[in-house]
Amino acid sequence: MVVSACNKPIQLAKERARNKFPNYSEGFLLSVTCSHEAHSRATQRVIACNWEKTDKLESGNYSVHVPKQTGFSLLEVLVAFVIMGMVVGGILQLFGNSMRSVALSDEYSYAVKIAESQMATVGTSIPVETGNTSGSEDKFNWNIIINPTEFEYPEGAPPIPLYPYRVKVDVSWQSGSRNRHFELASLRFGKEP
Repeated sequence: MVVSACNKPIQLAKERARNKFPNYSEGFLLSVTCSHEAHSRATQRVIACNWEKTDKLESGNYSVHVPKQTGFSLLEVLVAFVIMGMVVGGILQLFGNSMRSVALSDEYSYAVKIAESQMATVGTSIPVETGNTSGSEDKFNWNIIINPTEFEYPEGAPPIPLYPYRVKVDVSWQSGSRNRHFELASLRFGKEP
């Protein structure tokens, strides 16, 4: 890209560069700037520069800039790849951890639903009496344990004809390489044992 306040010095600089240096291409002349008022005299002051030895030469009111070598070295590219690999690896690890957390959360939600539904069956389809009942749904195993518990009536309170039982529903499942479980407990009233 060539930036200039006037075009005549630029054209003259290009012609002189082509005549003096056979390997000249227009990409080398990055900028020629003019700050001289008399353009006819200024065109004679544009210099032809030694392209091999210098990046910037000045003469009079004009300066000719030659671009430095552009691009990245092999070391810079390798460092960029290492940094990019570390960033991408960290992002993928975070993504994997969040996906595992979501899957585990879904498993716990399903285990809670199973425990609540089995707890609801105690007293309806499962009688409230001492014993164990177990079963499974998909990869989830559930176990209902019903045991009598001690209950002290306050003094002067009328006796209640029902007896309290502690009901515990335990849901267990295999999640990856770990065994997980969820436990739900409550009190139910039944006949005295």
